[in-house]
Amino acid sequence: MKNLLLFVIIMTCSAASFAQLAKMQFEDAEAAYGEGKFAEAVKLLDEAEQSNKGANPPIMHLRILARVELIKQNPDSDFDIIDKARKETGLFLKQYNGNAQLEDKYREVYQASKVLKDLPLTREAFEEVRAKEKKANAEAELAKNEKKKQFLLYSLIGEFPKGTTLEAFRKKHKLKDWRFTTEPNGDRRIGMGEYSLVFRGGKIIGYVIGELGENDQGHEDAKADLANKVAYFTNLFGFEPEVKDAKYTAPASGTFYTWAYEKKTFIVESSFTLSGNMYKWFFYYYDYDES
Repeated sequence: MKNLLLFVIIMTCSAASFAQLAKMQFEDAEAAYGEGKFAEAVKLLDEAEQSNKGANPPIMHLRILARVELIKQNPDSDFDIIDKARKETGLFLKQYNGNAQLEDKYREVYQASKVLKDLPLTREAFEEVRAKEKKANAEAELAKNEKKKQFLLYSLIGEFPKGTTLEAFRKKHKLKDWRFTTEPNGDRRIGMGEYSLVFRGGKIIGYVIGELGENDQGHEDAKADLANKVAYFTNLFGFEPEVKDAKYTAPASGTFYTWAYEKKTFIVESSFTLSGNMYKWFFYYYDYDES
């Protein structure tokens, strides 16, 4: 009985012991793992196993965790990583079941095994899944590119074709100079009932709409309207806008939402100003190409 107990103690100590070089390699692997360098950690643990002339629980435990983190980062990257992680996890759970000294490590390996549970069991199944996902990604990219083409062709101006010159517009509508206002950046605006057209460099590039809202509710309604418009254009164009706060003089505030692709730029600019108990708000729409 004493001999058996001594044998168990020796085997337990041996399993958790390190050769000197292996100990240093394991410590480097721990540091790499802590820095999120999981591939480097696996490489160092393989080297530690060779230096140690065999794996032990600490090496197996950390290598399983590192491989599972790699799989989480990219499940479709490499079937070999999945296969090795699954085999070593199974071995660890079988070999150290009931070992009280390894209870914490055993629990972590058990949790890691759940990540592997639903992954393909064979290389063939893995390649099939990857092929389907590759096809789906290609179709999504194609759809995205089609939306970008749509973005390049899109024009918000409607009945006033983008590029219409200021002179042609004035001549058609018999407008006088006093009907125009000039913005600080040189853009010229002309009121057309509920909205104003915007001209830049002598050509129409967009328009402005605005309203008055009562109290905070009017402000909230306008912000909700803005959010809906931004969501609409994001879905229409297929990509997110760049968002930047507008620099207005207080108490005005606003935001620029800019979609840009190749030489085309589309901007929705919001402007909110509180006057008395009324919120005055404008949405500016700019749709132009830069040469």
